[in-house]
Amino acid sequence: MIISMQKNPQVLKLVISNALKKSWTTAFSIFLNIFVWKNLQDFQVLIVFNLCYMVFHLLWFIWLSKIAKNYFRREILYVGLFIFASVFLLMSIFPEDILEYIYIVWSILWFTNAMYWVTFNTNYFEMTSYENRWYYSWLRASFWTIWWIITPVIIWWIISINYEELWYQTAFLLGAIMFFLSAFFGNVEVEKKSYISYKFFETFGNVIKNKKILFAYICYGLTGFAFSNILLETLLPMIIYTQVQVEYLVGWLVSIFSILSVFATYIIWKYVAYKNYKYCIVLSWWGYIICMISMLIWPEYIYISFAILSFLFMIYSVPVRTIMLNLAHELPDYKDHVSENQLIVEMFLIAGRIGALAMLYFFWDLDAGVFEIVFYAMIIALFIASLYYWNIWEQKKKIA
Repeated sequence: MIISMQKNPQVLKLVISNALKKSWTTAFSIFLNIFVWKNLQDFQVLIVFNLCYMVFHLLWFIWLSKIAKNYFRREILYVGLFIFASVFLLMSIFPEDILEYIYIVWSILWFTNAMYWVTFNTNYFEMTSYENRWYYSWLRASFWTIWWIITPVIIWWIISINYEELWYQTAFLLGAIMFFLSAFFGNVEVEKKSYISYKFFETFGNVIKNKKILFAYICYGLTGFAFSNILLETLLPMIIYTQVQVEYLVGWLVSIFSILSVFATYIIWKYVAYKNYKYCIVLSWWGYIICMISMLIWPEYIYISFAILSFLFMIYSVPVRTIMLNLAHELPDYKDHVSENQLIVEMFLIAGRIGALAMLYFFWDLDAGVFEIVFYAMIIALFIASLYYWNIWEQKKKIA
């Protein structure tokens, strides 16, 4: 099976493109949040800033889903990455205008993000299979983790040098270059198919009828609430930044466990049987509990918990994403409803993230202690999701 993976250059190109795109958008999401906070010093504005990002992403995702089902999928992905590169290039040239037009800039970026993911998710599902999707998931995690080490190091090096106080401009310029490279690798061949009508409500009805899939999607929303972008890219980096007050120190603290993640990815892929991936979910959840409670008890060491959580997220997310993708095979005529199903999954995920942001809006102090209610809500949410995913894995009869 592994040999067949290595013989598919189109999938490898898609995965490399995804690693380049995701690592740089994640890094810039963290540092752009810090940039906004430094200049405005208003946590609620920062939350609204991210809420706009989420809402616009979902709205554009809904609109693009119907188009990408039959038309221009390759072109949408390609153009989306070029717009990403162009926006970052403009931010590099006119950094002083970012804050003045921050919501417009963020809305454009989330529109282009929707362009990317609505096509990538569909391409990724159709180019992989039930039997090999676990392999590609670990491959994606490995490439992304490697770039997640390289990307922040480059950015933090630029920050530490701060040549003529142009570090933000230089970082944005490098981001533009990386998005151009991602577009180059992401230009994969998409199989041409005959027209298939878009049937969102039929697909949604099938999801509702299948309680196993419905609850899995709800739990995926809970993971979006508890263990996703909001926690790792917004909340914790901002809390850490208020402690260290230097951007590049945030990055170095985060990257400590990223290096270990590369080795963990290889060890799990190489030596852990697919049927035992359920243990990754449970062990990651226990580690999650310990880290979240530790941040409340010892907030002065929050950066250590943050680094460990970044490591655990990779271990946790790969089995969960594999489950989510493979469950779609249980839907009637699932091959004709890929685009609609990916939209439904995205809706649950974004709903969870919006829920987390809505809670955070009412906490305007970045002292970790005031987030106790949020932290415990996240712990409970991830416990429910992990318990259900464990149960699904126990019931699996078909093992890749």
